Amino acid sequence: MLHSTEDIYLENAELTGFIKPYRYHEFSFAALLPRDENADIQAFAESLSGEEFLSLLETQEYGSIVDVLLPEFTSECSLGLTDPLHELGLRNFFDGKADLSAMGHSALGELSMAGALQRTYIKLDRTGTEAAAVTAMTGAATDIEPVQPKEVHLTRPFVYMILHRDIPVFIGIVSSL
Repeated sequence: MLHSTEDIYLENAELTGFIKPYRYHEFSFAALLPRDENADIQAFAESLSGEEFLSLLETQEYGSIVDVLLPEFTSECSLGLTDPLHELGLRNFFDGKADLSAMGHSALGELSMAGALQRTYIKLDRTGTEAAAVTAMTGAATDIEPVQPKEVHLTRPFVYMILHRDIPVFIGIVSSL
């Protein structure tokens, strides 16, 4: 287990968590731990709405002392995106009906898309975090005045995110420790 002290605390009726900014604060790591110790982590993750996450970010407590225990982990995922993109309205994009001529030309015919795939990789260990082809190192923060410490000990399943300016770009679950 990795141990650190962070200063951004997340809390609502269903969860506690923290945000750990990476260098330059453009990217950060967030972890959300259900308050219910017996919660089904998959169901918990699926229940998180965008509105709830934005509300959680609006109420984050800066300047807290958050005692964090975090396991080292590696996660890889490969997802087909064709169906989700169809559901979002990009039907013509994959059936050859979309006009992609501005992207280029081919002697074999019109350009079209056959499918979409997303692969993700995240490794979090003592040296930092690697996500896809991006590596970021963590730094330390201090508080100006002492405050009562809060604890987020990720000793059971939890949801994690890599945020880019408070927008999740990776969301995953650590379901077994």
